[in-house]
Amino acid sequence: MKKIFVLLVSFLLLSTTMALAGGFIPRYGDSVKYFGIGVYFAPKNIKIYAQPNIKSNPVSFFQWNEFGVSQNNEELSSRNLFLAFDAEKEIALMAVTDETEGWYEVVYNQQTGDKGWIKDTQPTHFLSWLDFMMSFGRNNKIYLFSDLPEEYRILRTSPEEGSQALKSTNYSPENIKLIYIRGNWMLVRALDYAKQDSFIGWIRWRSDDGTIFAFPYLK
Repeated sequence: MKKIFVLLVSFLLLSTTMALAGGFIPRYGDSVKYFGIGVYFAPKNIKIYAQPNIKSNPVSFFQWNEFGVSQNNEELSSRNLFLAFDAEKEIALMAVTDETEGWYEVVYNQQTGDKGWIKDTQPTHFLSWLDFMMSFGRNNKIYLFSDLPEEYRILRTSPEEGSQALKSTNYSPENIKLIYIRGNWMLVRALDYAKQDSFIGWIRWRSDDGTIFAFPYLK
């Protein structure tokens, strides 16, 4: 009986680890409260400062690895800290709200909106939303958030509000190929649910206030 209990505990621990290692990408618009101006590819050791100056007070310090996120050896929710997280691919994305001379202001708590500054040593750590969507979206395909209203799912003939809608828009929001971006609109090729027909049209990927409607797969 004791042996069975030990095996059960080991299985539960392994399952938890596997779930943490699997990571996540945002599926719903309300799962992300702060999008900011772009994304920051966070290093495994994250030191947050109160101001963009190494002499300012450190606000917090985080670490992440294949098992998840921790702070002072205490496990934290990766969904609060990151926009998207995939430890196996070594991708941890934070929302950036401002930048100045090698420093980036990031949101380190999506629930409370707490912000702080990270000193960047490699400019490639930051991508604007446009560059991020073009880079990852064109290579890996994109998807629309599941709670996106139907009015924003309509494929149109031009990147303008009120432009003519395509006659058929019965497509899968999980399987969209990004072709080009113009402002807050993207030209896409969308497949129907049977993956037999495709439609090319324009659709919103971002609102005027910066809210994101779509996200690329992380591959």
